[in-house]
Amino acid sequence: MEINMKKISTVFLLLFIFLTLPVGMSAVSETDSGIFYSIENGEVTVEGFNYAGNIMDIPETIEELPVRYIADQACRGNEAIIELRIPSSVVSVGEFAFAECKNLLKVEFSGGTEDIGYSAFRDSASLRTVTLSDTLVSIGDYAFYGCIMLGKLSIPASVSNIGIDAFVGCSELRLDVENNEIAAEYAERYSIPTDFSSSWTHTVLLLFIVTALLAGVFFTVDKLLLKKRKYEK
Repeated sequence: MEINMKKISTVFLLLFIFLTLPVGMSAVSETDSGIFYSIENGEVTVEGFNYAGNIMDIPETIEELPVRYIADQACRGNEAIIELRIPSSVVSVGEFAFAECKNLLKVEFSGGTEDIGYSAFRDSASLRTVTLSDTLVSIGDYAFYGCIMLGKLSIPASVSNIGIDAFVGCSELRLDVENNEIAAEYAERYSIPTDFSSSWTHTVLLLFIVTALLAGVFFTVDKLLLKKRKYEK
């Protein structure tokens, strides 16, 4: 009986892969909307996107399990994604997860995400709009490095760490740091323009200052006119 060594090698390779998979982890599968995912310990990790469409709308659950993580380099260099929606179930975005996605325009966090990893959106040069989660704690080093079209970005009060060069190269960026002193200090250190124009407190303060200045001018003019009248008499 002739032994087929190629078949035996394949069987042993498959057996080795199966035995070395972490306990509770499944192979990578795909949803109907083109999202690749894996399951480990009852939690889902997004592993990629198959270019099925231009909007990557990550669901909160897959196979009735919570989607918790986006893997390192999950969609690095993906040219199809124009808009990305991250649900409140996701707690962490991995390193380089959406780096170099040259057509990505908009990212929306629904709330729940605590960590944006190292270089997560690095060099996504078309990215213009990002809505951050009000649960966000950390923005990793180089997270938005080279996002040259990124405009106004509001930093939530929850953020306690902004990494090294997180926004270097973001020439159009204006940070709204009204609710975050750490972000305000960061903006000053890196000479990033800040924008308080949407702040009601700032608007009221500005009106108060203008009113005070005008009152001072009118008071001075009135005093001068009064002195002039006395002198003429």
